[in-house]
Amino acid sequence: MTKLARIIFLLPGYRMAWSYYHTFEKGDYRLTRIYGEYTDTSGKQHSEELDKTDGSLRVGAVPGKYTIDGMIGDKGMCDVVVFRFSDVKTLYAEAVVRNNNSVNAMAKEYLNEIRTKHGKLPAFTDDEIGTVDKYLDKLLEERGHEFYMEGVRRQDLIRHGRYVEMAIKKNEYAGHSIENVKRMEGGKYVYELLPIPVAAIRDGLTR
Repeated sequence: MTKLARIIFLLPGYRMAWSYYHTFEKGDYRLTRIYGEYTDTSGKQHSEELDKTDGSLRVGAVPGKYTIDGMIGDKGMCDVVVFRFSDVKTLYAEAVVRNNNSVNAMAKEYLNEIRTKHGKLPAFTDDEIGTVDKYLDKLLEERGHEFYMEGVRRQDLIRHGRYVEMAIKKNEYAGHSIENVKRMEGGKYVYELLPIPVAAIRDGLTR
């Protein structure tokens, strides 16, 4: 692993599932901040293949993110990014596409700007993002790659109607049961919404 120049999440659980890691395109510059393999201080090598049954990378790659001003080792300032203009532009583009039910030049420009500038990847072609459905699929994918570990993925999936679908895939990949996750009644997933805590429910409250 390189010098500690970025926030590296080494606590158990702070991992990017391998199934998601592999959705990044080869050559995506953002992969340089995600550690899919490294050599630890004892000289032992770690990777998806080597840690399949045991090891620090068993459940996924280690995601890094930003440099922190004044960082020395794992100590540093708390001046971290909270909201990014890239987030604003992609959400605005999504809203325009949904509202107009069409993909205009601005929406394509905003999405490709993030992809080419941060991912250093070729811009999407009109064939790839020319229709509303294609555009929204690529937008969801690109936001996932751009804003990983920034707390927006869950609401993105819910907004696109893909939350349960992705939960099923993740559980399948991890070898967990999906019987409850995929349960449907009346054409809707039973567990798509989280329950309201009993302590938060007021008797007799109507809306």
